[in-house]
Amino acid sequence: MFIKRAISRDIFNNVLKFTYFVDEHDVDHTDAFWKVRPLFDQTNSSAKRLVHQSEFVSVDETMVRYFGPHPLKQAIREKPERYGWKVWCLATAEGELLACQPYAGLKTKIKNNGLGQGPDVVLSLSEQYGLKKGTKVACDNLFTSFDLLDHMGEHGWGVVGTVRQNGLVGVPMPTKKQAKKEMTRGTMKSVYDNNNCVTISMDSKAVVLASNYNGPNPAGILFHFKVLEFKKIKICLK
Repeated sequence: MFIKRAISRDIFNNVLKFTYFVDEHDVDHTDAFWKVRPLFDQTNSSAKRLVHQSEFVSVDETMVRYFGPHPLKQAIREKPERYGWKVWCLATAEGELLACQPYAGLKTKIKNNGLGQGPDVVLSLSEQYGLKKGTKVACDNLFTSFDLLDHMGEHGWGVVGTVRQNGLVGVPMPTKKQAKKEMTRGTMKSVYDNNNCVTISMDSKAVVLASNYNGPNPAGILFHFKVLEFKKIKICLK
């Protein structure tokens, strides 16, 4: 409301149209986002100085909404904002941003650690911000791998994340199809090595989790709403 009273829409659009953050003649061909790179650098620098890091953080992708034509525009239909620029983000459990990097294909400013795109993002953003030892990072199956668990453990950082079926090659764990036939709802199975634990938990479908700092215990209690009986049911994990 205050902005609406202070400036008209046309003036606001003209201000944006003629706002530049770098010299347009100083082109950086190695950086697809060179025109707005100072904004990302300032955001990351401010996060280091001002945001209090919590024990639990997460890594995921977010979308900056944009509907116009652009070679780096992405379409991810599962996101609330389905079209726009994709940005890798490290954030606290409260949603405060710690580190970010825009996705630009091969020109993405993410350090190549040889772990694959997703795991490289987690390790690179963690190093970029400088997470404290003992910090626990949560991520989904796009990012989780056993190499990531080992590398993060060497830095003193914990990781927990879901794992895709093709990431379980060589792990003595039932497939999700086998688990659906052999396991009842609320049951779990785990396997360990020296540093990591992999757990498959059966809910309405099988979910596989891997962690380098936590095992399956203590198990909790799940509550599900049973539509046909119009009531909540309690499922004790074991």
